[in-house]
Amino acid sequence: MDVTVLTIPYDSGHLESRLGRGPGYLLEQGLHRTIAQSGHDVQVLDVRATHPHPPREISTTFSLCQQLAQSVKTESRRRRFPILLTGNCISSVAVVAGLGGANLGILWLDAHGEFNTPETTESGYLDGMGISVMTGTCWKRLSARIPGYSAIDPKTIIHVGGRSFDKGEHERLTDTGVCVIRSADFDTNSLVSAVRDLTKQVERLYVHVDLDVIDSQEISLSDFAEPDGLSVEQIRQTIQCAADQLPIAGVGVAGFDPSYDTDRTGCQVVVDVLTPILGSSA
Repeated sequence: MDVTVLTIPYDSGHLESRLGRGPGYLLEQGLHRTIAQSGHDVQVLDVRATHPHPPREISTTFSLCQQLAQSVKTESRRRRFPILLTGNCISSVAVVAGLGGANLGILWLDAHGEFNTPETTESGYLDGMGISVMTGTCWKRLSARIPGYSAIDPKTIIHVGGRSFDKGEHERLTDTGVCVIRSADFDTNSLVSAVRDLTKQVERLYVHVDLDVIDSQEISLSDFAEPDGLSVEQIRQTIQCAADQLPIAGVGVAGFDPSYDTDRTGCQVVVDVLTPILGSSA
């Protein structure tokens, strides 16, 4: 398989800061070489902001999304499978746009709901709005500038592993039709059923993994890590279940702060997460 690893080394518009250091660190640890050793042709494409003004969370983030969406579209035309390494989850909006949203479902693994808007957020954190942007719930004017962007039907999204929702966020997700499988309710049968239902609506799948979905008692890779999450093995099983029923069109991995990887096991965790996908991609 031909693979392009796309890196967005930013956190909240700031280059190589906090979670933005994760993509480069994973490459330093040899993630791309490990993928290549499995027999894949691997190229790396680093996406950087090109505008001259100082970094600003909103404008820089959406500028990066514009560039990333175009890069994904180009790589897809070359029949290269996109793997996104990013600081912030909202970058996955651009990958979905680059892949083309038609007949595309979303498997979103995250400790948090990612369904806030500027009106509902309690933190003001833009990256807590990833699914909202993806579904056209907010930031519509800026989203429209992303090449290939179109709002995703919430009913084609499966959110797995959540356990830290802001006030009303879980209800808003389910009310709009997102299938939510909280970590406390996780079981294989409900997951298989959810993916089976999704196959009636879409023909391929994009997988997004925020590493804070992992139970912090097993491994903590950022200050967003939460207890009572999924194990790495449960995440692997989740992705394998999806890949068994739908072709995977791309994957994004977010939320890795190298300062937390004190025992140097984080890269292997990412490899474990990617293993079912690299064997079952579209």
